[in-house]
Amino acid sequence: MKKKLCLLLILSSFVLNIHAQKSIRIGIIGLDTSHSVAFTDLINGDKNNAFAKGFRIVAAYPYGSKTIESSAKRIPGYIKKVEQQGVEIVSSISELLDKVDCVLLETNDGRIISLMGGKNTLHINGSLKISDSVCSYGSANLWHYGLKANNGSEIIVRNDFIINSLQAESISDSAGQTFAAGIYSDSWSCDGNDSDERSKDADVLITVGTDNNDKIILENIKSTSKSGVAFTYGVLATYGDTGNNKREQTATINLNGSTVIRNLDAIGKSEADVYALAAEGNGVINVNGDLLIENIGDRSSLTADVERYYNAVVAAGEIGRAHV
Repeated sequence: MKKKLCLLLILSSFVLNIHAQKSIRIGIIGLDTSHSVAFTDLINGDKNNAFAKGFRIVAAYPYGSKTIESSAKRIPGYIKKVEQQGVEIVSSISELLDKVDCVLLETNDGRIISLMGGKNTLHINGSLKISDSVCSYGSANLWHYGLKANNGSEIIVRNDFIINSLQAESISDSAGQTFAAGIYSDSWSCDGNDSDERSKDADVLITVGTDNNDKIILENIKSTSKSGVAFTYGVLATYGDTGNNKREQTATINLNGSTVIRNLDAIGKSEADVYALAAEGNGVINVNGDLLIENIGDRSSLTADVERYYNAVVAAGEIGRAHV
């Protein structure tokens, strides 16, 4: 009953915005967990179920985990089960978003979920905490974020936002870039496909907290690159420019609480960069409350020939702004 009540509250929040439709179309990301099958049975299984009236799961993107064996091995069986309930299996998140009004994010693998290429909105009317989030991988290039929004998307966390540990570690022997950030806003579309309206660069907004009573704590964030460059950011707002392209869109981050950024570090083979607050290109960071920054970078973990850059607050580019 508790599960039904929680799901009902989530789904009901969409009704006011899509009330003109006969049925609200739901998509699933991740068929690597039994929750996906359970929710599909609950919503699609009984047409006379008053609880699920007006809702229908119509499509699913099965991944999810490709490298976590205990989860990945479930996917083929779960695909068959949801197909029996009339769910279409799609090949990408972008394809899924074209077919649905709302999404159930169910995958066990948080590393590979991205809603890039769509103008998406995520509102959390409460607090959010990220604990001991570690990504260690054999890729030369590795990116790991707490909150990320890009090209036209918006994230709002109404109250506290806390990261107590977030680490990205590349164990590859090939030179590359390892990137860790607590909060990351980027107006770039990443795929550069301007023929698709969803893929064009667009303004991005992340807002955390409502007033100075809310806590924003970003601590113990670290990037490690065995063979390349390591970048660590507490907060980064950027426009992801490449080459000589001029971009007008802005990436804005509002920190509306009492903010603490501490214990940031980067360990790289050739270079190590650490920034508490960085607004690059057309990025804008507004700190609308108290701010404490401490323990940025640890030189003792690097050899003498490694380039290193430790900065508390940086604004770079034509209109990059950090308002503290």
